[in-house]
Amino acid sequence: MGYPKKLISSHWGNNYTGSVKALNTVKQLIVTALNDANYPPFAYNDLKREHLLRTGSVVLHELYFHNLAVPGNPAKL
Repeated sequence: MGYPKKLISSHWGNNYTGSVKALNTVKQLIVTALNDANYPPFAYNDLKREHLLRTGSVVLHELYFHNLAVPGNPAKL
């Protein structure tokens, strides 16, 4: 049974990959903000909130895909 391969591939390519890319971008923006003494605190707060949101999305997607894996062969969905 299981989920159709097309659905899993789409979810991986669109949702998970998008979350990872967004998380990496937010991390870069946080580094920039921390190096700028004049960076507005409210903008930094927004970055940290986005960081939390994206981190949660990445972790949950990783758990989702891990749980779809074939027992004994996590590389195979």
